[in-house]
Amino acid sequence: MAASTPLPRRSQRTSALPVLTESAASPPPISRKTTTTPDDPFSSSSSAALAASLDAYPSVTAWLNDLLSPSPSTTNNTTSASSSTDLAEVDERVNSLLTRLEVAAAATASTLERTIADVSRTVPRLNYDLQFMRENASALRHSLRAVQLKAAPASSTSGAASASDEDPTTQALDRLRYLHTVQSHMTAAHAVLREAESWSTLEPEVSALIAESAHARAADRLAEAASSLGVFANTPEYDSRRSLLFSLQNGLEAALSSALVAAVQARDVDACKAYFGVFGRIEREEEFRGYWNGTRRGDVVELWAKELAQASVVDVLPTWFKALQNLLVEETDTVPLIFPDPLPTISAFLLSTIDALSPSFPTPLSELASSTGLADLIAAYEHTVAFVLFAHATTAKLLPPASPIASPISEHSPVSAGPTPSPAAQRSAKRLSRRLTSHRLSVSATDSRPNFLALPGTGGGLYGAPSAAPEEPWEVALLEPFLEFQTSYATLERRALDPQLRTIWDEPPRLLHPADGAKALRDKASRAFALADDALARCVIFTAGFALPALLSTLDSALSGFFARASATLDGHKPSSGAEGAGGAAADLDYTPEDLAVLQLSLRLLETCREVGDRLKRFEEAARSKVESVAKELHALEGGSGGSGGPGYFPPAPPKGRPRAALSLLQQSALNSLELQTLIATFDPAPAPPSPAATAVTPKLEHRRSDSRSVSSAAAQTPTTPSRPEHRRTESAFLPSPAPSASAPTPPSPAVPAQAPTPRLLPRTASALKTLTASTQQLLQRTILSPLLAHLAPYPSLPVWGASPPAARPGSIAVPTFSLSPTETIARVGEGLLNLPGLFESYVVDDRALAHSVETLPFVDALPLSQAGAEEEQLPAEMVLGTWLSSLTLTLLSHLTGTMLPALRAPLSEIGARQLASDLGYLGNVVRALDVEWDEMDKWREACEAGDARKWREGKDAGGGEVWERVGKLRGWN
Repeated sequence: MAASTPLPRRSQRTSALPVLTESAASPPPISRKTTTTPDDPFSSSSSAALAASLDAYPSVTAWLNDLLSPSPSTTNNTTSASSSTDLAEVDERVNSLLTRLEVAAAATASTLERTIADVSRTVPRLNYDLQFMRENASALRHSLRAVQLKAAPASSTSGAASASDEDPTTQALDRLRYLHTVQSHMTAAHAVLREAESWSTLEPEVSALIAESAHARAADRLAEAASSLGVFANTPEYDSRRSLLFSLQNGLEAALSSALVAAVQARDVDACKAYFGVFGRIEREEEFRGYWNGTRRGDVVELWAKELAQASVVDVLPTWFKALQNLLVEETDTVPLIFPDPLPTISAFLLSTIDALSPSFPTPLSELASSTGLADLIAAYEHTVAFVLFAHATTAKLLPPASPIASPISEHSPVSAGPTPSPAAQRSAKRLSRRLTSHRLSVSATDSRPNFLALPGTGGGLYGAPSAAPEEPWEVALLEPFLEFQTSYATLERRALDPQLRTIWDEPPRLLHPADGAKALRDKASRAFALADDALARCVIFTAGFALPALLSTLDSALSGFFARASATLDGHKPSSGAEGAGGAAADLDYTPEDLAVLQLSLRLLETCREVGDRLKRFEEAARSKVESVAKELHALEGGSGGSGGPGYFPPAPPKGRPRAALSLLQQSALNSLELQTLIATFDPAPAPPSPAATAVTPKLEHRRSDSRSVSSAAAQTPTTPSRPEHRRTESAFLPSPAPSASAPTPPSPAVPAQAPTPRLLPRTASALKTLTASTQQLLQRTILSPLLAHLAPYPSLPVWGASPPAARPGSIAVPTFSLSPTETIARVGEGLLNLPGLFESYVVDDRALAHSVETLPFVDALPLSQAGAEEEQLPAEMVLGTWLSSLTLTLLSHLTGTMLPALRAPLSEIGARQLASDLGYLGNVVRALDVEWDEMDKWREACEAGDARKWREGKDAGGGEVWERVGKLRGWN
């Protein structure tokens, strides 16, 4: 059997046995099964011994042949006659051997797995353990060396012996380290000596090169000297050599200046680029930019001074900006061929051009604002904004492709997608940033006011560097002079509006013109609102809507004053019917032609007030849409990508063609106030809910006058009326009852969600218009009631009040008086009240005028009207007529009880008291027929019906009040 043959399987054992048997000396004896030796592999020893015996043989075949052959001792004891091997015993031995081999293989595999697991778990820590052992050994070595040095005697012999015991490897390494240090120091000393030697010949070499016009070689020589100047730091020679270097650089710059200016004027790009390299090598890059900017801007600076001496700045700006645009286009084509940082270079050029203007850019603007006014100032601002947008569009092509305008560098971006700026470009950017800071007014980013409308991208600088200003410095130089006028925009607008409104009001015809008064009010109000529309458009153009709160307040004040003049004019008019006294027919309401004209004028004025109210609503809707558009624009800026800002980066223009720098300046100004935030939060369709502080300052606007104000206004325009809470009246049949009776069950009202009224943008104007409407209504009421008031004029002085009973004649029979007829005055008044519905049918053609603002009529509750219909057009005509009749009746009764009856003079006789009670009873029946009741008149009647002092005192003690006190004084009982 070959040595490489694998262990035979059970199926192969029969064929393999002869081979094994042939190699054996003799068959093993049977006694081998029971008698074993220590070396017998079939003994009950462990499988480790079996595996160990296998390792001692060169091949498996040899191990099996030797294992199956009989042992020498057994061979000697067996008889020579038995020469054949017992195959059964061999087979048994093979089976036993296979079993043990399988057990040994399983045990070996288990041990191997445990070994592999231990190794895989231990190997990762070997490096750490070895390093730990190495460090501990090194520490132990140093500790032992320190102990040896301390324990060694101080004698030189002992020291020499200790030194001789040092590690030779350490000595060799220390020696190599020492030699390396010596070599480095000698090399550095050699370089220093060579540089010092070169300084001795620097001045003659550079002078010779400049004389030969070898400017590039001279610049290289000076650059080498500048790099070695640091060698002399902290030495006495440093200042002298630095002064020499600076002097030579100045000489080279002076030699190149004239040629440089000529090359810039000749548009020689190659020469300018070469000169730029020379100036860069001698650290005079900024001086080169100064020569470039000074030469290139000369024509436009001269044009500014020349044109401004002959015309106004608003006429000069279009021409000057056109010239600057043409120059900017040339710069955009030329600068990238010379400078490595074209955008910062163009930004610096524009800023230097603006700074070089004489007079400066803000000076003519201040003169313009003080002389011509707001319109020219806004025109100048529009010219400036147009140039800024043009500059952005022109320089946009210089942006690197990886940094498009639509995705400017964020504040958090570590680096921009553009090329890395040179050190000179970075120094230029820092200088521009410092100049920008010097241009800022006190209204800056350091303002302590809350930042409500903070714009995005206010922290990025040039190429990702942080910067305090997000806008271009040249934009600030152009737009910041307008900031002072933008902040005071409301004042400028009021200064322009007041004279125009005064002129409109003073123009004929007057308000009380019989034929054209209503048309005049309509035209004047329309022109006033046209001025307000223009002011609103100017505000959005000039301040981007930031001044809307101040403008709305200004317009509110101006328009409310305009309508207040109209109200004062109407309040001062008195009807003329009172001059004829009570001479007319008792059953007629006699009016003079003037009164009829005023009546028709009042109706037309009511219609005009309705139209003006609609015009006011349209204006507020337009203003509200402006507020919403401004809010959306600002939200778009906040939600969009922020710009990096800083010199060299042109941030994208916001929507609607407005430069971002303009919004940034406005955002940092006093216009960015809590009032603006509250206004935007109120009308913006999708804002966050306003903060409690903003809610606290939201104006609470009145949409109707209170009852007390109606009564006080009616008392001011009509005869004196007692205080409103003391009166109670039965509602007109045309008005719904505000509260059901106690006996009637109250039906459950449906749950309707309450909707907050839309805040008025011009609350004072709306209130003034309400006042004007009320004045018109009162003028109409005074005109309608003028005949009746004329009838009541002599009522307090009638002789019947002091009449005494006639003396009884001797022998006459006393006839009792059961009832008295009303006086002629009260009869006329009663008949006049009953004829009022016919008056309305005769003179009122259009009920819409009467339906307008019926809640402002005296003694009318607005709540039942609001329950009857949401709009004026929805009120039924019967309700409108009934409301007017009730108001007229109550106004007349208020005049009677508040002015006429208190004017009675004492004494009031018994006959006079009965007559007064009869008059008041008759008048009470008349007004009840109109479904009106007046408590004050009933109190007067009841007090007059008291026949004697005892009944009067009982009534007074029962709560009669002031009326009973007056009657008691008239009767002489008090």
